[in-house]
Amino acid sequence: MSKTLRPSENVDPNTKIAELRVSGGTPVGKLAGGIKKYVYEGYNVSLLAIGAGAVNQAVKAVATARSMCASEAGPSLVVIPGFRNQEIKGITRTAIVLRIVVAKEAGQ
Repeated sequence: MSKTLRPSENVDPNTKIAELRVSGGTPVGKLAGGIKKYVYEGYNVSLLAIGAGAVNQAVKAVATARSMCASEAGPSLVVIPGFRNQEIKGITRTAIVLRIVVAKEAGQ
């Protein structure tokens, strides 16, 4: 992904999943804001990162988004990590996928 977020091309309103691609140059604050925005709109967010720099930015953005939500008494976020094979320019690469969902309250 370039340094600007273009999540609208990866948002599926039918499944309520927003997939955001992350690079080593993705601004943490913008990505965290995007995560928060989609969570507040009822979407589950999936971050797709290939490479150490991208994974680093993704994890920092998740931590920042959790702090942003907590400071506003918003939802508590949970991260479910995983892997996915992604084809880029004809080459299959393994990506880290961080799925972000709202934690269910005890008793729900």
